Amino acid sequence: MAARFPLTYPPTCPECDQIATRARVRAGRRNNSANRPYYYCESGHKRQFVTWDDMEGISSQNPRCRCGYHSRRNQGNGPIPSEWFACASKTCSFSQNIETDDEPVYTQSPQRSQGSTVSSTVAASSYHVHDRKRSPSVEDVKIHEIIQDLSIKVERMEDTIASQRSAAASSVNIDCSLHGSGRSSFFRRRRCICVS
Repeated sequence: MAARFPLTYPPTCPECDQIATRARVRAGRRNNSANRPYYYCESGHKRQFVTWDDMEGISSQNPRCRCGYHSRRNQGNGPIPSEWFACASKTCSFSQNIETDDEPVYTQSPQRSQGSTVSSTVAASSYHVHDRKRSPSVEDVKIHEIIQDLSIKVERMEDTIASQRSAAASSVNIDCSLHGSGRSSFFRRRRCICVS
């Protein structure tokens, strides 16, 4: 599953939550990004790149971001060239560095180190189990994709449940002596009638 480009709706800036502006890289640029469409924002802050508006760098081989889509492989051309995966549409804050051997490597995750010897962050050409390098089988890759899909579904369910709780908590009975404008007698304690 991949995000569709060009995007139907412009993304929001991760710094200020304003809607980003679409532009194109100047045609005279010497690098590979000449004429490439992108989004940027400069609403009350320094101009900031948000995301590209094309399919370049997006592949089904890339790990999925928190949105559930395949991430984009990005390249930095600074003094030390770097590569990383990031959310293709910049909807979530997913970002993951790519190891120097051109393929990401499984590493033990600190938060899951108890009872688990392998973290399921990225499908890779090899990963470490008990300090031994092992190539994943087809089943390992399929299991990894299932785990990623399930974790995305769990996050969405948690968000749904949290929003339902906040919606239920925000409904206040106007006659409630504790939350509304209802009055209670001087000798009786205040009692909530919102939930009942």
